Amino acid sequence: MATAAAVAEAAGITEPILYRHFRNKLDLFHRLLEDVAARTLAHWSSLSDAGGRGAVGMIERMACDLPAHMDSLRRENALLTRCAADASEDTQLRKILVDYYSSYAVFLEDILRSGVREGALKKNLDCQAASWQLMGPGWAYAHTEGLKLDPKIKTKALRESIRALLKDWAA
Repeated sequence: MATAAAVAEAAGITEPILYRHFRNKLDLFHRLLEDVAARTLAHWSSLSDAGGRGAVGMIERMACDLPAHMDSLRRENALLTRCAADASEDTQLRKILVDYYSSYAVFLEDILRSGVREGALKKNLDCQAASWQLMGPGWAYAHTEGLKLDPKIKTKALRESIRALLKDWAA
């Protein structure tokens, strides 16, 4: 993780100002992720208002929208990628990341449960496990930015992966 001095410099403030607002770097990181998750979940919720095809349509809209949304979070995703590597050695950081990703899993699990209730998805679908499966393609899309892969190929892989999951889960 970056030093507090580097974070303060990047923000255009001094370290003492940084510590007036945050107890430490982990507190700053936790608050950043809470903000990113809140913005992302609000954005995803707004897609549900677009209507059409229930839960499956919602997941498809999210998949189509994800590349543009990830572009808007490029710096945050770069930080997440770096921090994920450190999480195995830092229990506090690991808990922050687990909580962050779990907020998305719960959101997706609710959508999948709606799909089961609608009859669009298999009755025996393990919605909790499926929610984490569904995050896999999005995680791969977001956290391969540094590889400078062709965005068209990444987008196609994301959408095809999600289509394959939905096809497998269809009732």
